[in-house]
Parts: sequence; structure tokens; C-alpha cells
Amino acid sequence: MEKRKGRELEWSEIAWKQLIEALETISLDSLQGAFIVEDAIYNALEAIPENPRIYPLDSLKINNDGSYRAFVVFHYRISYKIQSDVIVVLRVRHTSREPLGY
Repeated sequence: MEKRKGRELEWSEIAWKQLIEALETISLDSLQGAFIVEDAIYNALEAIPENPRIYPLDSLKINNDGSYRAFVVFHYRISYKIQSDVIVVLRVRHTSREPLGY
């Protein structure tokens, strides 16, 4: 769990596993590429605790009440949920994969 100004940022177990798998896959071709993607994802996440609505609504979330948001970094779609005291990273999926509604 990362402590930032504003809300805390947490990773769901699934999202954390998805990130690790993605970085491992990238590193098979390019270790530097994996570091670049990892840094870009973390940099994109940094702004969320202070400004949770910085990214657009998650269009794949059925009946989205406005608390589900998503963005894309290097073909990886990161979705998160804004809660009263935390922001939870829910998924990290490559955009070429079939999207999952939830």
C-alpha cells in the first residue's frame, strides 16, 4: 500500500499479479522496456490520490456510478475504483486482450 497525499492507493491482488505478469512478459524481449512500462504506469498512478477523477470513466464497467475509472499506458489498460478512503487498482490488462465487462 502506498501512502500519498489525499487517499491511499492500494492494489487488488489480481491487479498486482497482472502487473507482474505483464512486466515479466515484456522483460523476455527487453528488460529496459519492462522498466519503462513500469515507470510509466507508476507515474500515471501518482496523480490519482490527489485527483481521483483525473482519468475518464471506465466504459467497460456495467452500471458505472462514476467511481470506476480507467486509462491506458503503453497498451496496458489500468482500471481503478474510487472509495471514500482509498483508491483501489483493480486491473492491468493489455488492450489487445478481449475486454471483460464487470
